[in-house]
Amino acid sequence: MILPCVTRWKKSPVILMKNFGVLRMSTSKKLPYPLDFVIGQTALILGQAVPHYRTRRGITRIRDRVVQSKRLTLVQIDGEIFTFSAGDLKVSLRVLVHTDMTTILFPETLAFNRITLLLSGTPDECIVGCGEQFSTLNLKGLTVPIWVSEHHALGKLVGKFVRERIRGVNPSHRRPYAAHHTYYAQPTYLSSKGYALHADVDSYAAFTFHPTETHLHFHSVPKSVTVFHAKNPQYLVAALSDYLGRQPPLPEWVHEGAILAVQGGMDAVMEKLAVTKLHDSPVSAVWTQDWSGALHTRFGAQVLWHWRVDETLYPKLDQQIATLKELGVRLLGYVNPYLRKGTPLCDEAIQRGFLVRKRSGKPYWFVSTTFKAGMIDLTHPQAYQWFKTHIQTEMIDVGFSGWMADFGEYLPPDAVVYAGQGALWHNRWPVIWAKLNREAIDERGLRDTVFFFSRAGYTGITAYTNSLWTGDQHVDFSEDDGLPSALRAMLSMAASGVGVSHSDIGGYTTIFHMRRSPELFIRWAEMAVFTPLFRTHEGNRPPVNAQFDHPDVLPHFARLSRLHKALKPYLRHGLNQYQKTGIPVIRPMFFAIQDPQSWLVDTQFMVGDDMVVAPILKPGETQRDCVLPEGRWWRLFTGHSHDLGTHVIEVALGETACFIREGSDFEPLFKRLSES
Repeated sequence: MILPCVTRWKKSPVILMKNFGVLRMSTSKKLPYPLDFVIGQTALILGQAVPHYRTRRGITRIRDRVVQSKRLTLVQIDGEIFTFSAGDLKVSLRVLVHTDMTTILFPETLAFNRITLLLSGTPDECIVGCGEQFSTLNLKGLTVPIWVSEHHALGKLVGKFVRERIRGVNPSHRRPYAAHHTYYAQPTYLSSKGYALHADVDSYAAFTFHPTETHLHFHSVPKSVTVFHAKNPQYLVAALSDYLGRQPPLPEWVHEGAILAVQGGMDAVMEKLAVTKLHDSPVSAVWTQDWSGALHTRFGAQVLWHWRVDETLYPKLDQQIATLKELGVRLLGYVNPYLRKGTPLCDEAIQRGFLVRKRSGKPYWFVSTTFKAGMIDLTHPQAYQWFKTHIQTEMIDVGFSGWMADFGEYLPPDAVVYAGQGALWHNRWPVIWAKLNREAIDERGLRDTVFFFSRAGYTGITAYTNSLWTGDQHVDFSEDDGLPSALRAMLSMAASGVGVSHSDIGGYTTIFHMRRSPELFIRWAEMAVFTPLFRTHEGNRPPVNAQFDHPDVLPHFARLSRLHKALKPYLRHGLNQYQKTGIPVIRPMFFAIQDPQSWLVDTQFMVGDDMVVAPILKPGETQRDCVLPEGRWWRLFTGHSHDLGTHVIEVALGETACFIREGSDFEPLFKRLSES
């Protein structure tokens, strides 16, 4: 049987080293930081452990029973071979060195399932990346789990509700980082000391960034650990992108206006489009998550996970899509790799043996919110082809121009899949899911016009998905889960090699006392208008959330939709630049400011080379500090000029805090926008 193949990266470490040429190490030459091992230093810990997994609603707790642990010191360097020893145990690692990259290759026959590599560190070092981070940008001093997961644990949601009921709403409250979970994890990070690191491993890992040491802990033998060296972080991210793969380009039509979330049937779609037309609010697409049917549960408005057109809500959908295209509007949908228990499609999957199983051989049912569902076994070649064909016939052939490819992070580690144990496939599951979606589009020859966007991810997903989005933020301003966390997620993903990302305008998660205010929607849109996709979400409880057509929101939303469309030339330039260089569209400020303090800036961002955006991220505020890089900058719509440094700026509700580099090739475009 041939399993679905997942591209790990464009080039393997060994091939890359052959291209560059390997510098042989002498016993006297020291490896570059942070791999500067010395004779007699403990640099490797090997062990055996028995894991215990407990998974609930996409969150896995892992506890190890350690049965053996050995600390090995470096005893010999012979060219490329570094030998570590502990008593009678000797282990040799192969180290390939180049001026711009160093790769450690681990022996495949290493008979241990717990490996820790000890690297150098400094107290003043900043660490950014490890996939998607929500509550903090700088990871120094923290232990970061590398494990894809549901972000919102039920306990955290209840704790927030109780805390805010007793003490009141405090958007600045931060949970301990130990409670961190992320949809998109990756064993990759940037250091302010001029290097990036990536580990080729699929199992659970945890990176601990101590003041003077970094510990890379793995639950299996990594194939390699590669360190890239460069003073400029942009070059490091470009190298990561070359290594891990570029995201396929977005279609050009996505920038023709907002991507508007509407559910409730085709009548609701046409009604909302009439509102946008009346207010001169351009729309590039409508995305209907309930095209396959709607569920109304205690959690709110949810999708029927059946993946066939609901003819009651969307009759003659192919004809309706053709009508929308004549109006210049595309239709997007929603899909995930799960099937609701009791639906005909789920029954078919059970009959054909296409679901993930328990050790007993029975389907492994899981509960996402309020109902049970089964997981399609994406490692089963026939199941993989069956569901890919289903997406092609039920979505692409009907006329959808794209979709949200949700989930991918729920595979229980104790599950049994066609290719083995769930623990070994858990992190790679969202990558296989993204690959399936990519093939569904490419096999129809629609790569330039149809796209999808993903929530969960791991190493290799950038070769498949057009965009990552930041997941299910709360409909509030909270630091950990609301508007500020969406920006932090985009910045940390950029440092991990993701070139294209965006967020749900206004957030999604609406439970207990949470309600989306008009202010939050407007402030979120002010930030999102400068990202590659300007896309709304109604949330899981649309009636209690302010939407784009709320009377206090609509005038601002219409203006921002027009602005996003007008920015198309600059956004396309940034996207094309990413395709050529690997440098992301949305960038942290430390890409342009050569100051260690800039690595701590997580409340503003750059778009390409020539734009700085400083959104308002707190309720009730109309003033904030903004840090500008070297050069002369002028503010879009006011024309006020500023130099390098920190400036206090006023940002009224409905305004944008966007600064343009003087001398930009796109300055004529920005001048026209300011004057219009």
